[in-house]
Amino acid sequence: MKKLGIAIATIILTITTVASLAYLTSKESVKNSFGIGSIKATVDEKFDENNAKDLSTNKSIEKTVAVSNTGKNPEIVRVIINPQWKGKSNDNNIPVSASNQVELNFRKGFENDWIEGKDGYYYYKHILKPKNNNTGSSDNDESKTSTLLESVSINKNITDEEKKEFSNRELVVNVSAEAIQVNYDAIQESWNINNTMDKDVLNYFDELINKK
Repeated sequence: MKKLGIAIATIILTITTVASLAYLTSKESVKNSFGIGSIKATVDEKFDENNAKDLSTNKSIEKTVAVSNTGKNPEIVRVIINPQWKGKSNDNNIPVSASNQVELNFRKGFENDWIEGKDGYYYYKHILKPKNNNTGSSDNDESKTSTLLESVSINKNITDEEKKEFSNRELVVNVSAEAIQVNYDAIQESWNINNTMDKDVLNYFDELINKK
């Protein structure tokens, strides 16, 4: 049986006026499937709550995102970040387009530890060990990923028309992390990755798992 864990964190920015963002809040929920007590992941967040109370379009809010293995077995993890403008009802949400209204500020050099897949996911390049088996120092915790996201901001060049359009909406940034057992077939099948779509991701994990 393939073991899969899912952790979801949500960042919310709310626009209350045309010109500024009032606040950013954060909440997290966790769902685990199949590997009860075996494959489990949590999203680790560092959030500048005080600074978020006075958010404007020329300001970034610290919001770091990493993932920890809180299960009992080694695992592979991936993360997807989905911003959307949330309306008063869930069926009135608007995905954030490629117009750069929202800036997701990734850690400089994150590419050393993460592969950006063609499916929108970021795949961590290293196997996460369970924390109780981790022998590394606090500076080299092999049960936790390096930081992927560092902060969130609204593009300072957002137009007045866009500000007006989204003035009564919340900006919700959903961060979803998935963990799976260290098995090439499980990664390919459960995560539905194929050679046509993302050959680089498959080749990387094939080599990583076979040499471990």
